[in-house]
Amino acid sequence: MKAFILAAGKGTRLKPLTDQRPKALLEVGKLTMLERAIIKLKGEGFNDIVINVHYFAQQIIDFIQSKKWEGVKILISDETERLLDTGGALKKAWPLFENQPVLVYNVDVATALNLREMFKAHRSSGSIATLAVSKRKSSRYLLFDEQLLLCGIKNSIEGKEDIRRHPGKAIEMAFSGIHIANPELVHYFPENEVFSIWEVYLKACISLPVKGFDHTGTFWIDLGKPEDLKKFDDMFGI
Repeated sequence: MKAFILAAGKGTRLKPLTDQRPKALLEVGKLTMLERAIIKLKGEGFNDIVINVHYFAQQIIDFIQSKKWEGVKILISDETERLLDTGGALKKAWPLFENQPVLVYNVDVATALNLREMFKAHRSSGSIATLAVSKRKSSRYLLFDEQLLLCGIKNSIEGKEDIRRHPGKAIEMAFSGIHIANPELVHYFPENEVFSIWEVYLKACISLPVKGFDHTGTFWIDLGKPEDLKKFDDMFGI
């Protein structure tokens, strides 16, 4: 199975820790975020992995080349010249997935979510995409109908909503930084290079099912801020 690790970001929320190195190479316990992501994906059966790079790109490339990744094929999607955002990154890397479904994984999350089960559920659902979500507090909520099909998005800070399908009573869920996309999603990519993946999913959900995968109760943590790193270390220290 194929996976795409998003590791190109500048890690601005983690400054000053990211002043001299990329977020992906910050240590969480005894391993870097990138190592944790690769180990997680490999353990769940994802042996073809693409990693995008931009900020301190060469450090990540050197790190990958310095390790022996037995049983895993790793390719680099180079965004050194321009950071492409979450959607543009997927568009650029798309040919590397060889017309197969791909699981996209933010490098700064740690979770006990069963990715193999999520992939299996995606395959059986007939959805063009599946989004890992849970019930928790967030600055942004995805809006779903009773079948957990995406209908829109809500910014809870600004109080703004973007509804593409009327769900009746909307179910608010927080996105977990993990999603699966089918090859057909390419038809919803805009012509421009830099764009958010939400531009794509909100367009696609009007006519095709974009499904939520509810993992509420499963361990999950965003490692995007210094206090989050400390929280993880205090909990596990591994």
